[in-house]
Amino acid sequence: MTFRKISDREIDALCTELREVAFNLWWSWNPAAQQLFHELSPFFWEHSNHNAIEVVNWISGQELRTRLREPEFFARVSNVCGSFRSYMTAKQTWVRKNVPAALKAPVAYFSAEFGLHESLRIYSGGLGILAGDHAKSASDLGLPFVGVTLFYRQGYFQQQISNDGWQTERYPASEPAKLPITLVRNAHGEPVTASVQVGNDAIAFQGWRVAVGRGIVYLLDTDLPQNSQHSRDLTAHVYGGDQWVRIGQEILGTARAA
Repeated sequence: MTFRKISDREIDALCTELREVAFNLWWSWNPAAQQLFHELSPFFWEHSNHNAIEVVNWISGQELRTRLREPEFFARVSNVCGSFRSYMTAKQTWVRKNVPAALKAPVAYFSAEFGLHESLRIYSGGLGILAGDHAKSASDLGLPFVGVTLFYRQGYFQQQISNDGWQTERYPASEPAKLPITLVRNAHGEPVTASVQVGNDAIAFQGWRVAVGRGIVYLLDTDLPQNSQHSRDLTAHVYGGDQWVRIGQEILGTARAA
């Protein structure tokens, strides 16, 4: 079997497309896309809880281009990227066919947690999984969907059992650069911020954007230098447990009201 020569232009374009796929959680329900990221770095794929962003950040541009010069691998990456483009640009969605009026009325979905993928630890259980399923279903149906939650940088605790049999909790901090999220910026490229008044304090927050297929989920984040450390920690954990940390839910409520 003979293969045509793959041009540098084609490889550069496919590198860009593959990174775009990595930043959209569409790949989390596409087995062929997951297999590609696994093949690029089996170690980082497993070590990062199957995080496509960690894989594309780790692999060098030269190594990726070398892999894409393999005709069989190039073809599979092209097919995955083509499937992603077709999904994102499809015109005849269920909503467009059956309830086109809904296209003019986006759905705002507020939840204390979203279980979108194991590498994005902003959920603890059933409520989050339900919200994540709704986000994915809305995308498949073509329903305009905007989710809003908090950016829990330290997520829900990871359980460990001590030598004497007691549970201990770990809260490893997430690094935004290693997650499928992008900071919300204005037309000038500056981060968009807002604030909520809590008692005598004006607590600032910013937003991060998560692409979930055709839908979007925004993560509100108080970890900003203009806030006190106490306020910066408001959105650190999923369900932190004390009365002050629960104020983080008021920030979500303020976004709902707005």
